[in-house]
Parts: sequence; structure tokens; C-alpha cells
Amino acid sequence: MIKHLSLKAYGKINLGLDVLRRRDDGYHEVRMIMQTVGIYDRIDLIYKETPGITVETNLYYLPDNENNLVYKAAKLLMDEFHVQKGVHIRLRKYIPVAAGMAGGSSDAAAVLFGVNKMFSLGLTTEQLMDRGVKIVSGGTDNHLMLVDLTNFGLTGKAVEKQLDAAHITANKNTIPNDPQSPFVTSGIRLGTPSVTSRGMNTEDMDKIAEAIAMTLKEEGSQEKAKAIVKELTDKYPLVG
Repeated sequence: MIKHLSLKAYGKINLGLDVLRRRDDGYHEVRMIMQTVGIYDRIDLIYKETPGITVETNLYYLPDNENNLVYKAAKLLMDEFHVQKGVHIRLRKYIPVAAGMAGGSSDAAAVLFGVNKMFSLGLTTEQLMDRGVKIVSGGTDNHLMLVDLTNFGLTGKAVEKQLDAAHITANKNTIPNDPQSPFVTSGIRLGTPSVTSRGMNTEDMDKIAEAIAMTLKEEGSQEKAKAIVKELTDKYPLVG
């Protein structure tokens, strides 16, 4: 039995990207040329006699529970093969978070490889890849979220301006089967790294959601929303 595995999870960049046909679900197939780069995350898998998965990271704003992709990767295989022992995952992040360099996906792939090897599960590379698709497309490595505005009767372009006036940064974004043009859109894209990196927690996220909701629903509510934003930014000032 392997007691300790040290792994490297390399980042990538896109050398080329072609948008292909539009699928029935409204998303598009893409064709990419990707190249690994020299920067990588370090992952240590440490065997435990006691059942269960534990995670530690070097970044305070990354989840160390079931919301982390490395946890989900380990759990997928350990549940499927009824592994009765445990594993501790030590994740050291050096690939920039939410930078489009596939850090989370690469971390998950490394853990799939490592758990397969540590517990002698016998999966081939192709079988591991099939399981990797399930994890990544399941969407827990999502530092970005897409909000559908169709129920509000608003466009992404308009809401982007409204939120900006309330000191909340968002970007217009198309949604699946979007009736609006890509220059107008029916959705907005929100990102979490800018707030989690300042130390904000789930309660603070609720306040941000409140500020966004009042901006969308209540006319003339921008000053109230700005007050919530100021309260949070005063509480969690930028460092450096």
C-alpha cells in the first residue's frame, strides 16, 4: 500500500480556440489547442487508516471541504470502489485562481490519478478521463456564476450599468438559448475571487446578494446597495 504520493498539477494556456456549432442546450462546442506551462500546483496524498477525506490548502479563501474539486475527485473514486480507508489531501496552489489556466481541473485530474494509484483501483487513463468529465462539468470549481435575468425582464447590458452605479462589478453574459444579441445578453456573470481573496464569508455573500437583488427589483435603490458595499469594503480593506 502506498502511504504518500507527491504530485504536480500543471496549468495550461490556450494557443488557439475555435467556436464550433451551437448545441441543443444553447452552449457551443469549442476546439482548443492547449499547452501546459511551467507553473503547477503541488498535491500530496497521504494515506489514512481511518475512513474519510480531509483537505488542507495554502490559501485561506479556498474551501477545505466537499466544495473543493480535489475532495470531489477523491470522493468519486472512493465511493465508486467502496474504499474503506481514508486520504488526506494537501493542496498547495501556485496556479492563479480563476485565471483560465485550468488549475482546479488539473488538481482534480492529479487526485484521480493519485487515488487510483494509492488504492490500486486499476483504472485506465481513458476511464479516469471519463470520470474527470463528470467532476469538472458538475461545476464546483466555479468561481464564476451566470445569472439568468429573463424573469426580471432585464438585459445583461442594462444590469451591468445598474450594478456598476452601485459599485458592484459584473459583466453582461449570454445564457443558453439567449433571445438577445451577444452585445445585449439576457444574463450577467459574477465572480467570487475578488471578494473571497479579501476574506469575505458566506454571510457576507448573502449581503452582496441582497444588494444585487435590491438593485434589480427596487427602483432608486442604488444608494442602499452602495451602503452595503461600503460596509463590506470597510470591513475587508484591500491589502498592499
